[in-house]
Amino acid sequence: MLKSGEIKELFVQFENAAAEIEGVDCWSARELQKLLGYSKWENFSKVIDKAK
Repeated sequence: MLKSGEIKELFVQFENAAAEIEGVDCWSARELQKLLGYSKWENFSKVIDKAK
């Protein structure tokens, strides 16, 4: 289980990785891959496909 400080740090990292396009927050999948701990794009791509 994540501790409060770890959650706050992850939140900050996600906020810093966001880009605003026409007033909408967006994230690059490649940036999210790193933040979520996936070392290989292929593994993260599978997760994205499953979520779709």
